[in-house]
Amino acid sequence: MRIDLSAPGAAFKTGQQVHGEVVGHLGSGSVVVVNGVTTRTDRQLPIGQKIQGSIESASGAQATLKVEPAAVKAPDLTAIAWTQWNVSPTAENQQILDLMRRFGITPTPESWQQVLRLMAQSGAETSIAGIKAALLLLLEKLPASAFPQLQRYFNGELRFASLLQKLPASVLAKLSEEWSTGAFMKKLEGLLSEGSSPGSPGSALDIAGDLAENLRFQELLSQAPANQAEGRMYFQWPVFWPESTVPDTLEGEAYYAGKDRKGQGFTLRLLAHPPALGGMEIALHSLEKALWVHFGVESQNARSSLPAIFETL
Repeated sequence: MRIDLSAPGAAFKTGQQVHGEVVGHLGSGSVVVVNGVTTRTDRQLPIGQKIQGSIESASGAQATLKVEPAAVKAPDLTAIAWTQWNVSPTAENQQILDLMRRFGITPTPESWQQVLRLMAQSGAETSIAGIKAALLLLLEKLPASAFPQLQRYFNGELRFASLLQKLPASVLAKLSEEWSTGAFMKKLEGLLSEGSSPGSPGSALDIAGDLAENLRFQELLSQAPANQAEGRMYFQWPVFWPESTVPDTLEGEAYYAGKDRKGQGFTLRLLAHPPALGGMEIALHSLEKALWVHFGVESQNARSSLPAIFETL
């Protein structure tokens, strides 16, 4: 299958390996984010569809993407895996196959062996967090030494609620007040300094290592733009919702072009968990001087609240 793409500037080059996601419809066509670049195509594709393949040809703002068939519509590979890949039909192996598809990794004998090898090298436990950590290592081509941080992330240990819950309630209340005034980090830095002075309670100092680990994790998943590859900035930031005693984690991922392709636009995705809405995603995509905004919520019940939010925005 081939898809003709229209992208701002010379975003792609022939032979480039890419992956993408359909984020919306435009007339009879679709808006597809490919390697962080917002593109459009005349094809009507399902929203949420994951795509991967290689650029067959590229000239200026036009490119043709040759899509791997399994990435457009993933077939049921379970029976194939059991019979042809010499894989035991266990619940654990089924879980790995399911998670590979969710991560946009096409299950093949080669990718299957890569995941198992990464899990073995990293000493990964047979848990959802361990499997996801190995898959992210493979997807982002990260060093095996990053596995402990990734597993902590998928276990929820790097979220601000987990990092700061060791602090007394009175201290968290003060941090919440400072967050609303924009002085959260200043207050937190002062708290850590006080915790290191003689005779001070050690609870603030106890979280210093965890906060440093969180910053290292953010750096791990970020990369500067190079050649035709887009820059990627990953970040986490605390958010205190009304009546909440510990902060939620606003999780962000931004893709942007280098200085030589400033007009190419950007893609920004934010994840948060407002108490009234549950898990929520807000995605911003710039395309030809237009801004596409996508809202998604996990809870079916929360969807009825979205129209009122849109009117306010």
